[in-house]
Amino acid sequence: MALPKKKGQTMTTGDDDNDDDDDDDNLFDDNIMEQLLENLESEMKLIIDEMETIHEEVTRQAVDHINDNDVILTYSSSNLLLSFFEHAHDNGCSFEVIVAESAPHFNGHKTAKQLAKKGIQTNLVQDSAIFAVMSRVNKVFVSAHAIMATGGLVAQTGALMIAHAAKAHSVPVFAVAAQYKLTPLYPIDSNTYNELLSPETIFRLEEGDVEENIEAIVPAYDYVPPKLVSLILTNIEGYTPENIYRAFNELFGRNNKLHLE
Repeated sequence: MALPKKKGQTMTTGDDDNDDDDDDDNLFDDNIMEQLLENLESEMKLIIDEMETIHEEVTRQAVDHINDNDVILTYSSSNLLLSFFEHAHDNGCSFEVIVAESAPHFNGHKTAKQLAKKGIQTNLVQDSAIFAVMSRVNKVFVSAHAIMATGGLVAQTGALMIAHAAKAHSVPVFAVAAQYKLTPLYPIDSNTYNELLSPETIFRLEEGDVEENIEAIVPAYDYVPPKLVSLILTNIEGYTPENIYRAFNELFGRNNKLHLE
């Protein structure tokens, strides 16, 4: 039997209590989401600020590694490397750059033109002449597509040939790359983290060619093992391949349990 309600008395039910709990939960969720968005915005701002200054931090090291009368060999095209050479030139260093034309895309042509426009003495050579000219080279500078956990490099095709030629002539190889190029991966072979370009990049079938007897393999990148790399220049500092674990621990943090010693 239902009890009569007295005058001025309000009745509450279990449904009202549930509504209050739902409101509290929604308010709690809103506060969490607001805090997450604030943290995300703050972290994104830090990343943007770092990206805007990262090239400057790399290029300012140019005067420490390029000297007067140096003969430098490079290849392909890299905005970071161009800025690196320009910074050394603008600070009074007089040096020569030999640029390999970097087939099949011939990006070296673009690099040679831009260096010459900046007043840097530049020579453009065929890729097949790299070993021949290496005897008069003091240093090799290349850009990296990625820096592996081993201290080896993933770089545009041609880097491995250049590194072997430099090793044969006892010429140091410097890799220039921002810290975000570090990747905690271990390459198994040169094909592990690679991609194949279209065969038409280097070869086109003509009338009368027997297609099934022709195989064209066009890798986009080379893996350069750490034994062929002298120094890796990042926006933080320079690392030898043996000490690159320090850069990984600084970037990924010990809290992530990435220990590469």
